[in-house]
Amino acid sequence: MTAAGALKSTSGTIGGWNISTNTLTSANNNITINTNGTIYSNGKSSFNHENSGFYIGSNGISLG
Repeated sequence: MTAAGALKSTSGTIGGWNISTNTLTSANNNITINTNGTIYSNGKSSFNHENSGFYIGSNGISLG
């Protein structure tokens, strides 16, 4: 924690979310927020990925 009260971490958990260097992932792995600007569910990690769920990224929104 910084003197200003900011919490900085590249690993761990908080409020049911797993923290890693590039992602915040829900404890059940249903939602991932990535530092590259993408948000996705159920492993649908790219626009054309075949998994069901959703993907939001700079190249569009995909539901499947």
